[in-house]
Amino acid sequence: MQPLKIAYLGSSTALDGGSELRLLAMATHFNTVHKVVLFLPDKGPLFQEAQVRGIHTVSLDFLRLRRHHGTDWVRWFRSVRQASEVLGQALTDQRIDLVHFNDFIDLPFYGVPARLGISALSHLRLITGSLPARFYSSWAAWNRIHVLAVSKAVRKQMLKDHSGEVLYDPGPDPEVFRIRPDQRRSFRQSQGWQDHHLVIGMVSKLLENKGHRNFIRLAQALQSHRQKPGEGGNSQPGTVSPWLEDFLQGGKNISRRSPVKWSLSLRVHLPGCGSSLMRRLPES
Repeated sequence: MQPLKIAYLGSSTALDGGSELRLLAMATHFNTVHKVVLFLPDKGPLFQEAQVRGIHTVSLDFLRLRRHHGTDWVRWFRSVRQASEVLGQALTDQRIDLVHFNDFIDLPFYGVPARLGISALSHLRLITGSLPARFYSSWAAWNRIHVLAVSKAVRKQMLKDHSGEVLYDPGPDPEVFRIRPDQRRSFRQSQGWQDHHLVIGMVSKLLENKGHRNFIRLAQALQSHRQKPGEGGNSQPGTVSPWLEDFLQGGKNISRRSPVKWSLSLRVHLPGCGSSLMRRLPES
């Protein structure tokens, strides 16, 4: 097959999120077979890492919508409009054959390849309410975006004709993520967990919108059903956030409201630091 020139667009240059890491992995993989150009909003960590890996990377210099509220959205709109013009010119100059969008967040740029007659696709993992879903489905169809849903649930909710390919059907291969017994035993020992300890894990950045408080309530509910109240360990890989102390305080408040005598052990692993932060919430 003749190598293609593929453009990948990302709307974040962080390196601590799953979406950004998967985008980097895709661009790295396909750059060995095709010619990849990665378009990003700024020259942050993802931009720098992509360049180290030999990927042609271009900064479009636009803002992220979620960081701009109220009338400040005007700045975001202007930055996206300017970035769209730069993107369109670059797609033409680079003679791009295919544009790959990185989920719902890239929706403002869907019209650029359509206007130039360039094929485009987007993977989709987000599920929204019915009104945004109808808008997304119509906008994608209008701009001739081939949508790859990550699951049947996403396709059913987000695409009005329930058409399109599903990437994971019925889901990712569990063998890829299955841990060996010796690995499990070694990790539990390294954390000081004995065989009778119930360990519930959550992998996420420490951000308020990631649902950590719900996770604490779930751990509390499971703990209340144990015959012998014991110790629950929660292992959460992530980066330090100013919100951490509020999160820990929230856990204390939750435990005080519970009639069940239990304790919660929170361990935050800091990738690349070789250390962890340990905090034990007192029994209620």
